[in-house]
Amino acid sequence: MAKIRPLSHRDIPEAAAILDQEQGLCMLGEEGTNPRQMLEGMLESRRVYVMELDSILAGVASFVPEPIFAGGGCIQFLVIRKELRHNGIGRQFIGFIERKIFLKSRRVFLSVSSQNEPARLFFERFGYHKTGELVDRFEWILRKDREC
Repeated sequence: MAKIRPLSHRDIPEAAAILDQEQGLCMLGEEGTNPRQMLEGMLESRRVYVMELDSILAGVASFVPEPIFAGGGCIQFLVIRKELRHNGIGRQFIGFIERKIFLKSRRVFLSVSSQNEPARLFFERFGYHKTGELVDRFEWILRKDREC
């Protein structure tokens, strides 16, 4: 079973390598940022989590659980190591993130590159739907509402 915990300083090199491998990664306000520098800047926020599987860093995610717009929290990024995809790790990670966000917010928002079909399909499988576009950035805004 995978373990999810907050990012630590020792995780930064490996977490940055996971983020660096992802070509279509969309992070609002983070364009052109070095993944290592970005993670170092986010370390104190305690809003970046890593997933370990058998002592291997399998994924990294950042989210804001409090409502930041339209009653919703926001997933800034969620990336699973490429060689570990398609085995349920992403499902476990998204479930963890949603539970944290839905404690404080009515809905979840995220952006995904319109060119990143695997990511879009992944989120659609979990009930996310397109709610808008950032045309100049070629991104779709996806949303999921908390079930009552």
